[in-house]
Amino acid sequence: MNNSATTRTITKIALEYNGNDKGTAEMVASNYLLSSTSEGQFLEMKTVADRNPKVPKWALTGYISQPDEIGRKLTDREFTEIATKALDKIGVTANNQFRLDIHNSTKQKHIHFIVNRIDISGKCTVKSHDIGRRFGKAVREICKEKGLLTDVEIGVQKKAEMLKWKRRSN
Repeated sequence: MNNSATTRTITKIALEYNGNDKGTAEMVASNYLLSSTSEGQFLEMKTVADRNPKVPKWALTGYISQPDEIGRKLTDREFTEIATKALDKIGVTANNQFRLDIHNSTKQKHIHFIVNRIDISGKCTVKSHDIGRRFGKAVREICKEKGLLTDVEIGVQKKAEMLKWKRRSN
């Protein structure tokens, strides 16, 4: 399972992208967001983020993707469960705002997330230090629990296939 996570300051454009994906995006989960528009959701998230001015990169953004032969077999609910469990492992709580969207416009079905690192009481619950590595580790743990291949295992398989093909062509 391929994945990425990074902290940043976002604009409403990030929420527009997550919610559109060439018209194929489907919002599968959200928390503490009342508005149905990306602009409204951005304003809600920014209002909460402003409760903690010490954290300039208040958003956590990223995605999780499986190879097509696996990803298309996963239901939206299963993808959502993987994402929410991984986010939970890195500090996202029931009091953080977030939005999860499934994208289908590319060959590989994948899920994007935008999380407000500042919870509704103004506390930063998601630390930025090594966030990509920590998120990757969390995703791998959940994949193993579910019996899914991890990004590392997929890489090993692909390398073995390339070496096998290379030996045959020599």
